[in-house]
Amino acid sequence: MMEGSCCPHNRRPYISIIIPLYNAEETLEKCLNAVFESTFQDFEVLVVDDGSEDNSIRIAESFPCKILRLAHNQGPAVARNWGAKNAKGDFVLFIDSDIVIKVETLGLFVESLKNHAAVFGIYTQKPGTGNLLSLYQNFFAHKSIKETKELTSMLYSYCAAVKREVFLEMGGFDESWRRPTFEDVQLGLRLAENGHRIYLNKNIKVVHHPKFTVKRFIKNYFYKSLDLSKLMLSKRRLTLNNEGWTNSKNMVSLIAGLSIPALIIGSVFSRWFIAPVLLALVIFLAMNLDFYKFIARQKPLALVNALCLNLAVQMISAFGIMTGLANFLRKKL
Repeated sequence: MMEGSCCPHNRRPYISIIIPLYNAEETLEKCLNAVFESTFQDFEVLVVDDGSEDNSIRIAESFPCKILRLAHNQGPAVARNWGAKNAKGDFVLFIDSDIVIKVETLGLFVESLKNHAAVFGIYTQKPGTGNLLSLYQNFFAHKSIKETKELTSMLYSYCAAVKREVFLEMGGFDESWRRPTFEDVQLGLRLAENGHRIYLNKNIKVVHHPKFTVKRFIKNYFYKSLDLSKLMLSKRRLTLNNEGWTNSKNMVSLIAGLSIPALIIGSVFSRWFIAPVLLALVIFLAMNLDFYKFIARQKPLALVNALCLNLAVQMISAFGIMTGLANFLRKKL
C-alpha cells in the first residue's frame, strides 16, 4: 500500500522538529547546532522542556526555537505529543536531545516520507561518547536496528519522522508509558496494525552521545527489560516479529548468559557440570563475537571488562523480565 502525499505537489513539505528534553545541557547545543546546519531549511524547531532543572532552557533560548514548557517531569511520550499538538509541519520529526544529525538528514527524511507514513534512521556504530558503558549500549542498539527489516513494525523515536496527520489520527504516543523505554515501539506496532508503512532508512545515520553512569546504565537495562516484557505480554507474544531486541540471537544470548553462573556453581559440586559450562560459554561468546571485535578495536584493554559487563547485563535483563512477569501475574490475579 502506497501512503498518500501529505502536502500539495506545488510546494515543498514543511517539517516540525520536536526535541523533548530533560536535563540535557551536556548535549543539547551539539544537537541544535547540527539541526540548524542542515541543507534542507524548511522547518521549525519545537523544544519541549520536560521539567529540566539544569541550563537546558538557557541553551535552547540561544537558538531560533519555539520553547514549550511542561509544569513538571511527565516523560518523553507526553513531551513529544505536546510538541506535535503545537506543530505546523506536514511531518513531525522527533530527535532526542543527545542525537547529532548530519547535514543531509532532513532531506533524506523528506524523500522517504513520500511513500511511507513513518521513517526512522540508524545510530552509527561508534557513539560520540567513548566510555565502556556508552560503547556497550550504543553498539547493541546499533546492532538491533541494523538487523531490523527495512519495512518493519518497529519504530525507534531517537530520530524518527511521522506524517503529522497520521500521528494525530493514531493518538500519538501512549502517555501511560512514563519511562523512555518502548513507548516508540508500541506506537510502531499500532501504526503497522492500522496498515501504515514504517521504513527504516539505513542511509539516515545519526550519532548518539549517551552519558552513562553505572547507576543509569543498570536502571536503563532493568526498565527496558521490564517494559519490554510488559509489551510482549500485552500482545501475547514471545517475540516482536523476530526483530529489534527480541530477535532470536538475543534470546539465545540471554539464555546462555544466564546459564553460565548456575552451571559454574554446579561444577563446584560435580564435574558433570564442567562440559555444560564450557558449552554455554562458547554459545554466549559466539552470539556476541561481533561486540568483542568492536571493543578490541575501540578499547582493547577493556576486553575482559566488556565480557563481564555483557554477562552482568543478562542478569539485569533477567531480573527486569521476571519483575515484569510478576507484575503481569499480580494484576491478572
